[in-house]
Amino acid sequence: VEAQLNPHASKSFTWPLYVVVVRHRLRCRTTLVVLTDSDSVARWARRPIDIGHGMVMHPVVIGPRQIPRDLSLEVARRVPALAVLAVVAHGRGPDAERVGRMAFEVTQPMVARGDERAMLYLDVIFDYLDEDILATILEESMDILPEPISDFFMRHRIAGRHEGHREGHREGRRKGRREGRAEGMTRMLRRLLNRRKLEPTAEQRQRLATCTDPQQLQQWFDRAVTATSVGEIFDG
Repeated sequence: VEAQLNPHASKSFTWPLYVVVVRHRLRCRTTLVVLTDSDSVARWARRPIDIGHGMVMHPVVIGPRQIPRDLSLEVARRVPALAVLAVVAHGRGPDAERVGRMAFEVTQPMVARGDERAMLYLDVIFDYLDEDILATILEESMDILPEPISDFFMRHRIAGRHEGHREGHREGRRKGRREGRAEGMTRMLRRLLNRRKLEPTAEQRQRLATCTDPQQLQQWFDRAVTATSVGEIFDG
């Protein structure tokens, strides 16, 4: 499963590699699923990848058009992740308030019972839901949602209380999204290194811990898929 925010020419080479590596490791049929919040990126990702000599890979792409906006509360309670994806796809359009309220409704019980997924779900809702609708729902939910949820959640919550600094709030959200993406990619890279039994040096661990550039982290991750030494990843 690949989350894709923007088109990237290198994916026509790395995606087939991911599929082959997973297929080899698990000895099973393997399909690439691309998840995106953009219709234009979905169209780009859906293009067949010509590997050569008649071999073509067709990614399965889930974009906004494939994520239902008319989700029933019954289904949302059964599959909370689908309610959160509805916010990603439709959280800034005409259905934003309905999908936002539904996502909060199914997430609150998860918070109450200590479900670890709740933190991730709330972070996604905060990042993708229309700002004005988010502020309204948050004001209504102040006494329901416990504190703290996560650092990312709390940054938005604090910023949302200062209505006079709306532009700063928007910039904070953009910065928070960049930071969140870098943090997530760092965690994934560490997991991949651990799974492949590649042990970075202290200096390399420091470089990884302090890197906030998603493109650099993506480059390291792509190298780590096939690298035979840590030096190949960080020194290229």
